[in-house]
Amino acid sequence: MLEIGGDNIRRKAVPRLTTCCLYNLERYISDHCWEVMILYSGTDFEQVVRREEMLWMHINELRECIFSQVPFNLQEEAVNMIIKAVGKVAQEKKNQYTMNTNIGMYKTELFCIVTMIDLIASDKIRHLDMPSIPKILRTHLTSRIKDFTGVRKLHLMLLGFGKDSRLCSVEEIVAPSNIIDALRGFKQLVHLILPKFCTNNIIVALSRTCQNTLRMLEIDHCEQLTDQAAVKMEKLQNLELLSLAGTTIGTPALAELVFRLKKLKHLLNADFLCDVCEYIQNDNDDIWLKGQPPPILKVQEFFNSEEYYFHTTVQMELVNKICPEIRKIRFFYDGEETCELSVLDNFKNLRELRINGGDLNRDPIRALFELIGHRLTRLEFNHVENIDRQFIAQLSLNCPNLKQLRFDTCSFVDYGTLYSELFDYYNEASLEEVQQIELAILLREQEKLSNEVENVIVPFEHLEELTMSSRCTRITMCFLLLNIPNVVRLYLGSGTTLDDDMMEQVLEKNKFTSLEVFSILGENDLTYWSLELLLENCPKLKEVKGLPFWTGVSDEERQLFETWIKDSNIDLDVEEIEPMDFSLFFNRNEMDQKMREEIVAYFSTA
Repeated sequence: MLEIGGDNIRRKAVPRLTTCCLYNLERYISDHCWEVMILYSGTDFEQVVRREEMLWMHINELRECIFSQVPFNLQEEAVNMIIKAVGKVAQEKKNQYTMNTNIGMYKTELFCIVTMIDLIASDKIRHLDMPSIPKILRTHLTSRIKDFTGVRKLHLMLLGFGKDSRLCSVEEIVAPSNIIDALRGFKQLVHLILPKFCTNNIIVALSRTCQNTLRMLEIDHCEQLTDQAAVKMEKLQNLELLSLAGTTIGTPALAELVFRLKKLKHLLNADFLCDVCEYIQNDNDDIWLKGQPPPILKVQEFFNSEEYYFHTTVQMELVNKICPEIRKIRFFYDGEETCELSVLDNFKNLRELRINGGDLNRDPIRALFELIGHRLTRLEFNHVENIDRQFIAQLSLNCPNLKQLRFDTCSFVDYGTLYSELFDYYNEASLEEVQQIELAILLREQEKLSNEVENVIVPFEHLEELTMSSRCTRITMCFLLLNIPNVVRLYLGSGTTLDDDMMEQVLEKNKFTSLEVFSILGENDLTYWSLELLLENCPKLKEVKGLPFWTGVSDEERQLFETWIKDSNIDLDVEEIEPMDFSLFFNRNEMDQKMREEIVAYFSTA
């Protein structure tokens, strides 16, 4: 028997944690949540008083008991286990609610379980990530945020009510004054992510409390900030990362801030960088004196403007002059009349590029990658038209260091399909002799080009991640899959048609021996046979996502497969993200269809 909070609870001792037995903690916390619920869930006056006097003491002593057994290097894993255990039990209790449940007792029992999340409300916690907290626990944990005085990374983007706090104009949120009060105690804070409600007063609190420690600050879409907030942020001289997208701070104040923060390296989502550079060049003699060399920023990212999207050649040359260390560019392209693509060659440190727009048949995109391809490690195409296998082969030659490749909503041209259509047209008897000769020459050229492409491509040896979210033919998809031998993560979206024959054809030549994640979120013709092929050929496979989209796999087969994974203790994640349940009651099986319709009609505001 162990005395805790003045009450005897029969339970096992807290397990000494190691990397191989962390799962014991989850089971231990789950069992203890139910015990605490039984012990403190009374609704009589004496039981209420006892709960208010003893529950917090019980949790405090249990917290000390648990973390005294946790090695420092496993503390974060232990916190995650506690969150997972409490969230799971709270959800199980929530699912027990029916129309006949005693509301008072139910709410009291659920409160006791949710309060167990106070186990992590301690100055020993170094990271608090609200989006990773189950939403049923967030409101309670938000009320205890001031207890996390030792936190170094604080992510508050989802706060208190389980929805994105950027929607604070239509949701009830915790008053900023509570956050300000908590921030005054966070003297070790290094990384802070705040939602839309960030105010000038919060920035003032940060400038006083975290002036020497804060290195990363993300406060996007905060419309309550003014130019005065930028003045206060200048005191945070150790800032290396700043994200200020969508704020109401004016360009002059932003320019002063960006150029005064001497250690700033990462300016995330900064669609105002061009405007800031132009302001410094034209209207600010304090920072850039006329006739003097330009001031240099260490910023490593460039993002196109969210207001006018397309930048000119002059703007890009100015940015390159002031920010020569840029490594990542998100660029909107609308023809050479607006901006010459070759201007990207001036960014000598460029490593990651996302091109939005362009046409392979009209624009000098192929020539661009002959110039810059060898520098790139990540490449993304969005709404780029007429991509063909010849261009993919060119990328394999010009971009040998690519680690990530992505195609979003692009259009692909398949010369194999064109060859087939021309051949059928050639066989029509109604063609004149001259037309037949012209088509024969064209067919010969297409066949020669197809063979040349097959022979010239070099496998993407360093490619670790491929994302295909564009509609393309089987030939193009197969061509890509055969030439990524060391891919680790493979994400395929709608429009990528796969079947068992294609899967077998690819795996026969490319075993995907390094593949860890296989995700296909679009209808396809794969069956259980393809799943067996993946498991047989991919020894490192850890995640398979999108099984509900496999039209050849029945629900029964999928359930049997998930059961086999658990029974065989195989490290393979096939769990899908479940949509939010908006039903009035969680235990819906106790109501027939007619009763559900009557309840919905009763509560309807229509």
